[in-house]
This record gives sequence, structure tokens and C-alpha cells, in this order.
Amino acid sequence: MIVGVPVLGVLMGGIYSLPAMKITDERDPWLTILLGCGLAITVFGVGFFTGTPMAWSSALFGLGLLLVLGARMLYGSLGHNIERFGMVHMLVLMLALVLASVAIAKREKPNKAALSTPAPLRVQSVMAVQPSTHSRSLAPRQV
Repeated sequence: MIVGVPVLGVLMGGIYSLPAMKITDERDPWLTILLGCGLAITVFGVGFFTGTPMAWSSALFGLGLLLVLGARMLYGSLGHNIERFGMVHMLVLMLALVLASVAIAKREKPNKAALSTPAPLRVQSVMAVQPSTHSRSLAPRQV
């Protein structure tokens, strides 16, 4: 029970598939639409909290939708079993976490091009010259 709830609920998408099966009475296309919405919550939620670029998350969501439709085509209805949607959700969740780690590593990696180019010279302000009390002045003499 302690291991089963997190595995079936979170990893395999039971938090989306069980309520979607109850709401739609396992009838398509509404079941597939609700499972797609659950997949969107997972992909964009992980992407938002980890800072994954939106284009990467969108591409992964598109792949997830194709996998859900492929599972529906292979198995018929996605109802009756959590595993049918669960395998798709688990794969997409793992890919979202991989993309998140790549995005974090890319953000933290220093830019080699910026390190190899020398920094521009900075002009420092010159202090004003105070007139000297000595006989020789720094001011140019008039002839």
C-alpha cells in the first residue's frame, strides 16, 4: 500500500486516469481528452517548475499525445486498466525530467565563447588635477 499509491498514482498517472474513468464512464473520446489534459498538467507542470523551455515542453506534450492516441489505437479503449495510460504517462514523465535536467545543466554551464573573448577595456574616471604650490605648474605656459 505504501509503495503502490505513489507508483500507481503519480508515476503511472492514476491521479488522472481513475477520475477520468469515473467521470466519463470510460467512453471515448472524452476519456482520451481528459487523459490528454492530465498529460498536459504533468508535462507543463514539470516544465514550469524546472524552467524547461516552453518549446521543449510543447514538443514533449505533442509526443505524449501521439503516444496516447497510439495506445488507444492498439488497445481500443483506454478504460478498464490503469496500465494502458500508465505506460504512456510514465514514459512522458521520465522524458520531462530528462529535459528538465538538460535545461538546468544548459543554464548553469558557463558560455565558453564569452570566456574566451577578452573583456572590453573600462575607462576609469581621471581625478581632477589640483594646482600645485610648486614653482612648476602643470598648466601649459603661454609664450
